[in-house]
Amino acid sequence: MITNRFFMMGRLCADPEQKLTPGGKKVCTVSVAVPRNYDSKKSDFFTVEAWDRQCDTLCRYFRKGSPVAIVSELRNEQYTDKNGQKRTFTKSVAMEVSFCFGVKKDDAEGGSVPAPNAYAGEAATLEEMQDDDDLPF
Repeated sequence: MITNRFFMMGRLCADPEQKLTPGGKKVCTVSVAVPRNYDSKKSDFFTVEAWDRQCDTLCRYFRKGSPVAIVSELRNEQYTDKNGQKRTFTKSVAMEVSFCFGVKKDDAEGGSVPAPNAYAGEAATLEEMQDDDDLPF
């Protein structure tokens, strides 16, 4: 089986804003900052396009700075610039949007990040997750 999936875990750079296409479909575009493993002071920024259910999830539960896990499909798109040159770019289209890193209890109890009850308990922080000495692999 051949598949095209790109997995990222990071934080949103801005609040998601839902828009409607002329055909009535929901869409939002978000930027996700993903820290580099080898240099925690640097991040890569990815633009993700989310449609319909994924758009609803992002707009309802996530805000600027929220940790997020996204599984997306990478697509190569072409356009012609104002000088008539053909340009190609890679677009990331969200297939799945999930919570990650846990949600702080005070965020779930009236803070800026609404969360379902399943994520409202005390959760591991990013710092706690980085210690992988106890992992079996």
